[in-house]
Amino acid sequence: MRELENFETPPVGYGSGIQLEQAIGGEEVQFGRASGVLRYQTANGGEWLYSQPLPALTGFHTGVSAWIMGDGSGSQLYFIGLDASGNRVYMPAVLSDYTGWRQVYIPLGSGVSLAGYSITPQAGDGWANNPDNAADATSVLYLDQIVASYPGYFDHTPPEINLTYASGEIWGTVRDDTDGFLDKNNISLSYNGYEIYNFYYEPDRGFFYFAPPEYGYNPTRVTITAKDASGNLNRASVDIPFENYNAGAFNDIENYWAADYINYLYNQAIVEPYSDGGYHPYDAITRLEFAVMLARASKLEQKDYSYIILPYADLDQIPVTAYPALRALYAENIMRGTQGDDGKLYLLPNNSLTRAQASAMIGRSQNRGYPAAELSFPDAYLIPNYAVSHIQVMAAREILQGFSDGTFRPHDPISRGQMAKILYFLA
Repeated sequence: MRELENFETPPVGYGSGIQLEQAIGGEEVQFGRASGVLRYQTANGGEWLYSQPLPALTGFHTGVSAWIMGDGSGSQLYFIGLDASGNRVYMPAVLSDYTGWRQVYIPLGSGVSLAGYSITPQAGDGWANNPDNAADATSVLYLDQIVASYPGYFDHTPPEINLTYASGEIWGTVRDDTDGFLDKNNISLSYNGYEIYNFYYEPDRGFFYFAPPEYGYNPTRVTITAKDASGNLNRASVDIPFENYNAGAFNDIENYWAADYINYLYNQAIVEPYSDGGYHPYDAITRLEFAVMLARASKLEQKDYSYIILPYADLDQIPVTAYPALRALYAENIMRGTQGDDGKLYLLPNNSLTRAQASAMIGRSQNRGYPAAELSFPDAYLIPNYAVSHIQVMAAREILQGFSDGTFRPHDPISRGQMAKILYFLA
């Protein structure tokens, strides 16, 4: 398989009746952090072309697989190919008479390049001919992870990672069942949440090696993440034993079950003591505290979002020092706010968060593409729909777990101690 378009960078091209833009975060993304959104006039459709067609299909790759989120309009989406002679080829992709994500295969043909997209409105008694529908109405289709593929073949299996730690050194192998050994640009290594680029990697056998620079003196977590051409993600982490860290940063976590996680976050400048010197691990975390901690843990460059105008009607209740974190989370579609009865958007900074609400926002902060698990919590039926997919993924990654009785308790407030553990395992 060969990745052609993942929309992690904005697409470049031009259109008539259609705009193709980048969508960041949220349920409109199937893989990674972004998808493509096709905006078009429902009654008319149109075309959009890349400024430079994508690489041509070669070898056994005779078509592309793509994820497409339908809009239920009944419009027909075509993928536009460009053959070796410069002739356009229009291949039907989907009839958008559905909603939600669907993976499809489009047989463009060997030697053909993907050049763009075309949409025609539904014929017959469809939208275009229904007098009750506005002529200037717009619809959207979302696209993600377009891959050079074989007829009818879809890869849903993540790469396999074997990770070993001994004597302050980390090594292992990465291999994918479909793509074999992966290029280094499909492998990332993070050290305490920060990406490291100068680790050793041999692509011909998928072997990696890394020696952490601070062995033994501070809480240290090293994570290897691998992505195959189809966007499937996997990761493996190692927690390096430590000593001599600043264990006295907080005066109320001695013998607390999450003390190591809290001290790790302190060393990473993610959390800080209250004025009384405590962490208050049993307290319900507020929405504002959650936002600041999540933005810091996600390593978002908060200064890059200074152009964002926060839409919250209760900004007067929010300290200005928290604005950069809130701008980053809002821009990345991670934390959206709550709509009040007056139609305005509120952050409600001093309100607590339920475990389901926190799970959804934490899930939105992560790249998509990890496997999901069937939920075995006896109270899983109480989990709101908006949080289910996020909890399934984080349960599979063992980031989220239930209580000793097996329940998840989605509507209980999430505590500051519970939050510390989750943020640690995200690193």
